[in-house]
Amino acid sequence: MRIKLLLSSIIICIFSFVIIFFGCNLANWFKQPTVDVKDYTLTELPTEYTKLDVDVVVTNNDWRNAAVTTVTYKAEIEGVDSKSMTHKLNETLIAGQALDITMPLTLPTEGAALLLKKLGKGQKLDFTITGIFHVDDPCLSTFDLPLNTSGKAKVDVGYEEYFAQPEVEVNSFTVTSVTPGLFTTDIDLSVDITVTNMDTHDATIDEVEYIVNIEGVKSDDEIYNTTFNIAAANLIGDDDEEDLTMTNISLHDVSNITLAAWTLAGHVSYTVTGTFHAETDLGNGPIEFYLPLYVTGDVTFDNPF
Repeated sequence: MRIKLLLSSIIICIFSFVIIFFGCNLANWFKQPTVDVKDYTLTELPTEYTKLDVDVVVTNNDWRNAAVTTVTYKAEIEGVDSKSMTHKLNETLIAGQALDITMPLTLPTEGAALLLKKLGKGQKLDFTITGIFHVDDPCLSTFDLPLNTSGKAKVDVGYEEYFAQPEVEVNSFTVTSVTPGLFTTDIDLSVDITVTNMDTHDATIDEVEYIVNIEGVKSDDEIYNTTFNIAAANLIGDDDEEDLTMTNISLHDVSNITLAAWTLAGHVSYTVTGTFHAETDLGNGPIEFYLPLYVTGDVTFDNPF
């Protein structure tokens, strides 16, 4: 009798040890799932943050099912980092099968102007998503499975469902002052741009935040806070435009800008990146939102000195 009790105790101890061992190390024994990103979709007009839905396919490569309760993750898209996200899933990954899921993603609008412009053009974007699937197993407790995927994904933003992005054309840069230094030169200038409303709603722009890059030299962070209106495009496809001159742009350390570029009114390559702070009424009262500003090309660099 004592021998039977002893054997029973040993078996229980061994079984408990196995349960604890596998419960603590199951992630190492569970084959990692494959995660493929299908696309991203804008869910609302951007405010301080831009909110997207990410459609992914998760394939369970293991022979066991896994009940995933939540997933925590962070994404980097074209160099723009998202917030750290936690999404309740409560889905079972069936062994050997794929599961379509949609995860929310929040990006800072201020740093995503270039990204947003690419989104509007439907380009494929480079991305990396890292995180953890939290698995709750009734027998083997809770364990984590890694989420690690990267590549290129199509973007179906649907910006036009909210407000069509305006077209921006840089007409010219004009030097307003030049301050030579011992090793570098500071240039203050203004940029003349034309903003064209491509949407069927009027909009008021009360602030433009932007950075100008000319021939590889970046300006300071700039703010243009003169309010202007862009009237709605009419029904026959014409549009309304507003011509602006944004001043007090300062370029520092302009050694990369050739002398001929700014003294002989030559052509220079440029990029203007930023955001418009806009207000419009889409039918349910005024709303405030951000529109991306991203324009690149080459243009005459006028120097009156």
